[in-house]
Amino acid sequence: MRYFLLTIFLFYSVFANSQQRDGELKLLVYNVSFGGLTAGIGAIINKPKETPAHKAFFNGFYQGCFGGVLQYGGKKMVYQIAEHENYWYGWPAKLVHTAGASIVENAAFNRPFGRYWNLDLGPLRFDFTFAADENPFRVRFSALMLYDIIATSVQSSSAHVDWEKSLKLGTLAFYTDEPLYGHKKQDIVGRAYSKAFIYTRMTDNNIHKTIAHEFIHLFQYREHLVFNAWLNPLTSKASPTLKNIFQNSIYIEPPYLTPFYLIQGYHSREHYYRNFYEYEAEWFATKGYF
Repeated sequence: MRYFLLTIFLFYSVFANSQQRDGELKLLVYNVSFGGLTAGIGAIINKPKETPAHKAFFNGFYQGCFGGVLQYGGKKMVYQIAEHENYWYGWPAKLVHTAGASIVENAAFNRPFGRYWNLDLGPLRFDFTFAADENPFRVRFSALMLYDIIATSVQSSSAHVDWEKSLKLGTLAFYTDEPLYGHKKQDIVGRAYSKAFIYTRMTDNNIHKTIAHEFIHLFQYREHLVFNAWLNPLTSKASPTLKNIFQNSIYIEPPYLTPFYLIQGYHSREHYYRNFYEYEAEWFATKGYF
């Protein structure tokens, strides 16, 4: 618990009041330090008893920083979707960001660098490993995808899967021809969940920019899954049956991003980007021009 509180303090003492003038440098520092700190603390939690805590932290920290750079790079590539009005740019952005998230997660579990990799496609999570003594490939169902589908139906009864954009982005996309509403019935043009997003075509907004913005929110959700590593000592105590299910069939993805987002708060339209996560999503979607 003290590691969790320390991380919250570090991030929100520095980033809670993000403003446009902070720009690219602040976002770079945030992404690199988020990867480094979460991986370093996770490495302490998952280290062997004989390994000194400082050694585990610095080993996880530098790997996590490297992963954070890749996560930042993947987010920067998302701007190309709006710049070139081409959704195919979603794939390289997703692959780069996923590589970074895999490195951070790997470091947080205190594993050797580059041993484990993963990729999310629709409702499935694909895990790869280069360890000779382990199964090199496994596929698990993402339990939270069911929530995404239900939440989308609740958000709009006329929601439809946008198969073309889903294929081009490598991420499940929904659309509706009805208005969308956010907190306190505020009009919105899109909403991201955990693995999917929805957008409305009933708007004058640039759809490419809207989708790029929601795409960044999915990246934010993905990189917060590093906290699964922090809970590893608890989950490892589960019964053999449950461990077998979660290790081989179902991947659990608690909404770690939600409390961080709520701490930032909901704001009126004129102060919407006081929420750091909204600020980051819009900055990468528009390259700071908002």
